[in-house]
Amino acid sequence: MEYSTLVRSSIVRPDSFRGRAVCHGHVPFGIWLIQSLAPKSLVQLGTLDDSLYFNFCNAVRAAGLRTKCYAIDHAKRNECSGYGEADTFADAQQHNECLYADISSLLYLSCNEAAPYFSDASIDLLIIAGSHSYEAVKHDFATWLPKLTGTAVVLICHTNVRERGFGVWRFWEELALRYPLHMEFVHDSGLGVLQLTEGTGRFCLDWLRPESVDSQLILDYFSTRGVEQWRQCGNPDLPHELSQCAQVLAERDAALSEGVTLRHELAKRNKAIAEIATLHHAMAERDARIADLREAAAERDAMAASMSWRITRPLRLAIGVLRGEAAYRARLSELLGRKAGVAEQPTALTASSSGLTGVCDSTASVPGLLASALPELASFMTYPDLSPEAVGRLTLIVTSLGTGDLSSGVDTSILLAVLLARHRGLRLRVVTRDAVPEPLKFAAVLAANGLVYSANVEFEYSSCKADARALADRGNELIMTTTWSTTWGALRSFDPSRIIYLVHDDERLFYPAGDLQLRCREILCDTRLCFVVRTSVLRDYLVSEGMTGIANNSIAFEPAFPSATYFKEAGQTGRKRRFLFYARPECPRHLFLRGLEAVAGAIEKNVFSAAGWEFFVLGSDIPSITLPGGIKPMVAEGLPWQDISALMRQVDVGLALMYGPQLSDPVLALAASGAVVVSSRFGPKQSLDGYCANIACSEPSLDALVVALGQAAELAANDPQRQGNYESARINRDWESAFAPLLDGLPR
Repeated sequence: MEYSTLVRSSIVRPDSFRGRAVCHGHVPFGIWLIQSLAPKSLVQLGTLDDSLYFNFCNAVRAAGLRTKCYAIDHAKRNECSGYGEADTFADAQQHNECLYADISSLLYLSCNEAAPYFSDASIDLLIIAGSHSYEAVKHDFATWLPKLTGTAVVLICHTNVRERGFGVWRFWEELALRYPLHMEFVHDSGLGVLQLTEGTGRFCLDWLRPESVDSQLILDYFSTRGVEQWRQCGNPDLPHELSQCAQVLAERDAALSEGVTLRHELAKRNKAIAEIATLHHAMAERDARIADLREAAAERDAMAASMSWRITRPLRLAIGVLRGEAAYRARLSELLGRKAGVAEQPTALTASSSGLTGVCDSTASVPGLLASALPELASFMTYPDLSPEAVGRLTLIVTSLGTGDLSSGVDTSILLAVLLARHRGLRLRVVTRDAVPEPLKFAAVLAANGLVYSANVEFEYSSCKADARALADRGNELIMTTTWSTTWGALRSFDPSRIIYLVHDDERLFYPAGDLQLRCREILCDTRLCFVVRTSVLRDYLVSEGMTGIANNSIAFEPAFPSATYFKEAGQTGRKRRFLFYARPECPRHLFLRGLEAVAGAIEKNVFSAAGWEFFVLGSDIPSITLPGGIKPMVAEGLPWQDISALMRQVDVGLALMYGPQLSDPVLALAASGAVVVSSRFGPKQSLDGYCANIACSEPSLDALVVALGQAAELAANDPQRQGNYESARINRDWESAFAPLLDGLPR
């Protein structure tokens, strides 16, 4: 074999799909192998989150072959993919449809599920890329061996990884003893190559024999090229020339698909429409300001021309001079023939005299004053979405979507939006109001609650500022809001009958009596909206408070706490019991100070002792705390949800207060994890036995809470009764069943 043959055959421009930097070092060899074998069929098992498979497809297209390519991956199981996720599969599916739909198919199945769909002796080239343990790779090889032709070639990735539980290397050693035609590259985690039996023609791969001269030539050449490729793909500081090359490739790839070109033109048109809408909005504000100024000028001229104004002119001049006002003193100087100084302009209306934030122009319009005082209530700028797609859309509007947010309302809205979009086949768009969204938060919420969503999600940021980005509006999409302020803005931009407001709190209690509380009440009384209320306890309270919108059109649901995360963990013999205080000092309604008083009072009355109990404080913005007896509780702050749920599973008694009608999530989470919990009463929230008998609802007075903590400690020590209450609890364990009554009852 000539060296030049290798060089010419392996020069193919890499595929543009950028996944993890895995197996990139074997792309040059893979491309050459495809061109040399010209297989009729190719199957790869697992790891669609790297570019190996698409480089195979790219080689097929570059060589003009008629190879049928298949990739099999399933994020739910590790037997084919140790790292993949459903979103990765969605990205790969989109990339495949744009570039390789005529030669490639992606199957979202496990290896076992996919095998029956292939005939025996039908596959020329098999790549096992996702299995990492010895048992998994051995199982995959045995499952797919009957599907291979007699002279088929098998590629096995990760043959040179000997850590983190990888066992591919051990199985490869067994295969090398069984099949004489084999070769192994040791760079980039290793790649094993073997042929089942010796073939003829293009399948005559004598270079696979270890004693072959060509074998060493191929190993040397592709090891060198592979290491070079791997370094480029793993280097975060790629040269500027590579980014320019990527741009050229992206432009070429776009030209390959007429659909991509059309979408590009459509995006340009929509951007132009958005700019026109922005201009129209600015012109409307300008015209309104001009109209206000003209009206004020007309009133001024009419007043100045009136008889009373002319008669009282001397009196106004005298009063102004006596007050020392600069303008009147300058006018008097002019009348007396003196040289007038520069008169000071009248002082503008300021925050101290008006009660409004900032300095306001004395000629500002009423809408302008409202916009400056209440910027969070701004409407959304929209433009018509004229795209021809027939699929409907659900737009979820939240204040923010950040990985550090502590908001059960946002988490619940994500779960409901995903299930509703999936149930009705809608596209999903997430719009944030206060900060740029972080998609990782979205993925973390789904993972924490055991939900999988493989469809594409659009993320947009539309702030309350005047230069906010305009949103495309199809005219018939569903809008889901999560606060009264986002609902207020949505009402001025979208059809009210298509707005779903997810109510997770009585937001009126967040404000003193005034404009914001008034507007919040108006939203809750708006009968045009559809309300989804978190817990029937909160819904009953809002109805009793006269919220006519809630009474007229609302559905209540109970939150879910999946048993895979929230369960009673067996206690370790001899360890101390554990007490947990859920503390949110930055949120007054969580009664942080009253909770501290209650814990201290319980310790002083020997309900809890340092000898028998460990003390934890869970929450955010927690100050340094010393309890009676010099007890320093352990602070759990800024933990990921996995660590928080693990801590809850070891709690015996918990305290989570809420000065409001809503039911605090930690109360149900602790009860679902087997703890005895003390919470506070408010309005109709007098007893929570309907959820679990291990939840004690107490008056928020200090004495009542200390008594309740003593009773909770006694119940926690009574293992049979505590276990019986836990097993008979009526807490939802599955979000899909929790939201099932809503999915068909919400607006369409």
